[in-house]
Amino acid sequence: MYGNLAAVGSIFDSSSVVNGSPVQLGGSAYLFQRSGSTWKQNAEVSASDLESFDKFGFSVAVSGSTVLVGAPLKDPFDDGAAYVFASAANTAPVANSQSVRIDEDTAASITLSARDAEGDALTYSVLSPPAKGTLSGAAPDLIYTPNPNENGADSFTFKANDGALDSAVATVSITITPVNDRPSANSRTVMTAEDTALSIALTGNDGDAEVAQVLTFAILGGPGHGTLTDFNPNTGAVIYRPDPNYNGPDSFTFNVTDDGTAGGPALTSGSATMSLVVTPVNDPPAANPQSIATIKDKAIAIQLTGADGDPETAQALTFAIVNGPSHGALSGFEPAAGQVLYTPTPGYEGSDSFAFTVTDDATAGGPALTSAPATVTLTVNPANSVPVLELPIVTPPVINENDTAMVSGSLADADPLDSHVITIAWGDGTPNTVLNLAPGVFIYSAAHQYLDDRPTATASDLNTVTVTADDGHGGRASATGTVTVNNLAPVIASVAGPTVPLALGSAASLSVNFSDVGTLDTHTVRLSWDDGTEDTVLSSGGFTRVASHAYEAAGVYAVGITVADDDTGVAATTFEFIVIYDPNDGFVTGGGWINSPAGAYAASPSLTGKGSFGFVAKYQKGTTVPVGETEFQLHGAQFNFHSTVYEWLVISGPLAQCKGSGTLNGAGDYGFLLTATDGQILGGLGVDRFRIKIWDKVTGTVVYDNVMRALDDVGVSDPQQISGGSIVIHKGN
Repeated sequence: MYGNLAAVGSIFDSSSVVNGSPVQLGGSAYLFQRSGSTWKQNAEVSASDLESFDKFGFSVAVSGSTVLVGAPLKDPFDDGAAYVFASAANTAPVANSQSVRIDEDTAASITLSARDAEGDALTYSVLSPPAKGTLSGAAPDLIYTPNPNENGADSFTFKANDGALDSAVATVSITITPVNDRPSANSRTVMTAEDTALSIALTGNDGDAEVAQVLTFAILGGPGHGTLTDFNPNTGAVIYRPDPNYNGPDSFTFNVTDDGTAGGPALTSGSATMSLVVTPVNDPPAANPQSIATIKDKAIAIQLTGADGDPETAQALTFAIVNGPSHGALSGFEPAAGQVLYTPTPGYEGSDSFAFTVTDDATAGGPALTSAPATVTLTVNPANSVPVLELPIVTPPVINENDTAMVSGSLADADPLDSHVITIAWGDGTPNTVLNLAPGVFIYSAAHQYLDDRPTATASDLNTVTVTADDGHGGRASATGTVTVNNLAPVIASVAGPTVPLALGSAASLSVNFSDVGTLDTHTVRLSWDDGTEDTVLSSGGFTRVASHAYEAAGVYAVGITVADDDTGVAATTFEFIVIYDPNDGFVTGGGWINSPAGAYAASPSLTGKGSFGFVAKYQKGTTVPVGETEFQLHGAQFNFHSTVYEWLVISGPLAQCKGSGTLNGAGDYGFLLTATDGQILGGLGVDRFRIKIWDKVTGTVVYDNVMRALDDVGVSDPQQISGGSIVIHKGN
């Protein structure tokens, strides 16, 4: 046996038949190799020159890769033989050293490896473990886990075995790269007394035990009931000062940042909270001095006062008289309420005083404390004289609403050292005006703006102005004056409505804008639509009111508008015109002449004579603007009007009206309004009538109107009876 090799001899382990008889042949030698605790046959050797019954394998020996086998002959007289066998040499495996680099606090997988020339199966054994970490798993697949916060060099050794031979020792070298661990800021709780500053040292941990890093501190959120001063970010030192008189919980937050020397970059901790407890401290109370005046032989009730010194806690105060008055007496003293009655010595006039203290109840933090004495200074004056007020003067005596009136006057008082409070009641329900006159001042004046005449539903109101003078010693006098406040009616600023004719069935919308200097007035807007329907009344809203109306018949409508305030003021206007047309109402034609009256021709008001006319106006199917032609010629003057365009046409029963533009004597830009009556239609009264109004559109000047100064509304325009010809309204479908 040699190492993991063993040789075994076996004689006569084979036979043959010679001449019909069995013949024993030589034996064999077997070579076994051990792997762990298991032996496995590795080779078998025999000799080819053996004779029958030679005992090959009688003896065996093994050394390294050489096997020696002895073979004596079958009897003692034969020569024996020895055989030497040289087998292929088994070489030891070679284990591979390696280097591994990992981060601090990070495990790594390591696979051991080795080489074997014969390709034998290899096993691995760790010889010396690592010093800065641990190994787990089954070789060759190991896991290396560094110890917490360890860094630097580490290693372990191992060998490989091929079942027969061990390798030389190999080393796994490990480099642990340092990693910067995040620092932590330390939360904690500290205490201080009310109104007492506290020095605080903020602390933290750099998170890397293997390296002492320098920490920098930062305040994140300040306290809610105090201030931080003298903060040093390098040391974490800071001074906390609670708010005056505050007690209770408070806190602020901070973090720390390391310097990255444990392995960059520098890292910042999460937020930590410094909790603060401010314990209550009782502050001494204070008694309040005061000055009191009375008159000779008149007692006066006095309310003593004090402050408990702790606004955060309402403490009950107890009063105590420590020195009484010299020229009077105190009675009815209530220590809990601080009430006392001072009665001067009969007939005494002059100064007096007494002293008192207050003691708190210690609920702001014991013990109970007593204030320093405070003095109540008393002045006993001679008997009071009542002031005398002259009648106040109000100027101007009559104003409009929203205007200002001035009241002035004077008073007299036999007590020249008295001060006076003047109270003026303005008579309109507004707050009084109060004036404080110093001693020796006997003249007063004040101004007041009357926003409205009150009460409502009156055009003007007489307000009584009452002035009262009070000397503070029981002397009071009053006098009155008057001021008349007139209402001003609202003013209609504008009315916005349709600027083009509306087809029958469309809603006409009007927007009324108005103002009123009476800022407290309320207003009602009324719109009369000129078609016999019920008025629209707008009783609420601001200074712009909007209303809509749908007309049921074609026509030219003048809408009457009134704005009334609550004090009888009314403003009125008329919106001219809302034109409602019906393309299906038919068309109108006319031709003839009138006797032009005096005043119709503006250039020559005295001119009279024949005026010839001819016109046709109609809506074509599917259109909203009428077509046609109007011509009017005044004889005796160079006056020939010819239309160029129509704007609208309205037919209502026997009445027709159209509006458009044209030229006069072939030039200019003139507007015209033609109103006609067909006397043969019900309501036409059997007489055809004609009116034409022509004006310069640039200047607005009327150049001709045969019914001068009549209204333009088709229903009241009063056209002139024609002298010849006819006017026909052709009904539509």
